[in-house]
Amino acid sequence: MKARKPGPLATRTPSLDTKTVARFWSKVAIGHESECWLWTGAKKDTGYGAFRVGNATCTASRYAYAAKHGPIDPQMHVLHSCDNPPCCNPEHLKLGTVADNSTDKVKRGRHCHGSKRPLAKLTNEQVMAIAKLWATGALSQKEIATRFGVNQSQVSRLLNRKRWRHVDVGAPKTGHCNRGTRGSIYPMEKQ
Repeated sequence: MKARKPGPLATRTPSLDTKTVARFWSKVAIGHESECWLWTGAKKDTGYGAFRVGNATCTASRYAYAAKHGPIDPQMHVLHSCDNPPCCNPEHLKLGTVADNSTDKVKRGRHCHGSKRPLAKLTNEQVMAIAKLWATGALSQKEIATRFGVNQSQVSRLLNRKRWRHVDVGAPKTGHCNRGTRGSIYPMEKQ
């Protein structure tokens, strides 16, 4: 027996028949048109509602948008203007691309970066401490890396602002600290 390939939760829009739409809206706490209408049914770990019809499941916000506007292109995402994952108010929802969704996530600070990443080995405070240690000139990148339990290349990327750019370490966002003046995290000026 051939296993069926499951589609991503976000791209499926199940049946929009009257009975299913009525069942969907019965799981939404509908309020004033400007308020968030919260999904009261099952939710994913991320807080987004999950609506199941037969063998298909989609996010509640996607179904809410489709119930008001019709079927959605599978390549499109439904974005929240309210930044409230369980919200199903169609006035708070709009279509966007993967890039739009990523940009929106970064603007709202919901993207996974720095110490929020599950495999992060450093905290924001440790990143600031590394920059301060490097600025003193007392330790090499390798010595700093050993002290913090990471490798030298990670320290270099941090000091060159290729990683951990969201942490203010008092240095420009770009530069080449390992070619600049020893002890400084500021880049050497181009000649």
